[in-house]
Amino acid sequence: MNRKSMTALLLSFVLSFCVAPAAKADNTVSFTGSFGAVNPRNGEVASGPIDVFIVVSSSVTGEGTTRVNVHHSSHAVLSSNQGNEYQVNRFAMAQFDALANHYDVPWTGTFVGRGGAPSFTATGTLRVFVNAQNEPIGSLLLSITTSCS
Repeated sequence: MNRKSMTALLLSFVLSFCVAPAAKADNTVSFTGSFGAVNPRNGEVASGPIDVFIVVSSSVTGEGTTRVNVHHSSHAVLSSNQGNEYQVNRFAMAQFDALANHYDVPWTGTFVGRGGAPSFTATGTLRVFVNAQNEPIGSLLLSITTSCS
């Protein structure tokens, strides 16, 4: 797969990943979105639904500074265009010094191949969106870089 087609594929997944469910009062949200990645070891495309769980919490320190903690995790079994499956676990955490309408968080993930498929890892950045009460309402994949594990 050439770089242009890989970029187009990833862009289509980036655009389809954002979901805007209603947040719960405890500053958590969960939903099912779309996700995909290209295995750098064999070029196959793994894609499918992914279950996402987001927690956003904020507090004020003794010095009056606001601290916002964002945690994002997602899990899936993705199918590939070569008939393989991948068990996917992605995690993202970050802390911020101010309230905002979104937070850009670095993430890391493992893609464990099943049935002989080669495993790989990925890193990137995702954006977590929040409402006026700083409750999470969705996320969007901003970047992904895959590597051999």
